[in-house]
Amino acid sequence: MFSQLFLDFLHVQGFLTNQQVRDVTERKKVVKVPIGVLIVDAGFMTPKQVEEVLRIQATHDLRFGEIAIMNGFITEEQFASVLKTQPKEHVYLSQVLTEWGLMDFDAVLEQIVAFQEAYSLSDEQMARLIDNDVEEFVVSVGRVGEEYGFFKEFAIQFLKVVTRFVDRNVLVRPSYQARELKYKYLAHQSCAGDRNALYCCFEPDPEGMLTFARLYSKQPVMDIDELAKDSICEFLNCVDGLFVTHLSDEGIAEYEIEPPVFSEDGVVSAEKPFCVLPFWLPCGEFTIFAPMQEAAEL
Repeated sequence: MFSQLFLDFLHVQGFLTNQQVRDVTERKKVVKVPIGVLIVDAGFMTPKQVEEVLRIQATHDLRFGEIAIMNGFITEEQFASVLKTQPKEHVYLSQVLTEWGLMDFDAVLEQIVAFQEAYSLSDEQMARLIDNDVEEFVVSVGRVGEEYGFFKEFAIQFLKVVTRFVDRNVLVRPSYQARELKYKYLAHQSCAGDRNALYCCFEPDPEGMLTFARLYSKQPVMDIDELAKDSICEFLNCVDGLFVTHLSDEGIAEYEIEPPVFSEDGVVSAEKPFCVLPFWLPCGEFTIFAPMQEAAEL
């Protein structure tokens, strides 16, 4: 996530073109080695154990290492030793930028400092962004504060699932509030409980929806058919399941989620503003939103 935000910053500053940003993004995917591959290569886990950890991650808000250690697949010492062999994401990015002759190393370092100043980040916040802390991205980049209520937790859960099962190259945009939003495609789900109903919505980009559904479902989605729609709804259902579980575990509120619904060509409206957070993936632009105060008209 950090490297994508930094690439966008370099583009805004005039160091990279749109095409160069896309080229570097694709190259970075090849350069970086997933943690599971490194662990298997080190002989600490088997491929089947890695698959089991990834399966558990689909329904639990836990990191890869936490699940692997809890299940006895690897020790804390072994996992720590593997992490030492995995450079931070911005190191890979610097490697690609310098190898391709797009920037020299000193210029990259100068722009990292400029980036921190532009976003008014403390050293601690900067470190969390470099570590791809999703909550920090939602708060510092998405500008989703406590005044957004439950939406903050929803956004965090949503982007965690995106980075784990769809694409790590997420670019978070600044959030805003709106009373009406037109959509071409929309997956939405009602959460009813001991407080006002929540309506969690995901608006997929028409151009990127097929790729998103394909990456998440691992199915050959070729058209916007029932398989594509079901995949998007299944994704939202996974997010909301983690979301309401978190609210319950923290003693914040109790909610039950209803089956997700897929709609086309409509408008979402509410009397009071709802919270909107756009984000970008290499396959397209997407939006999540949730009217928290009252039911929206869908």
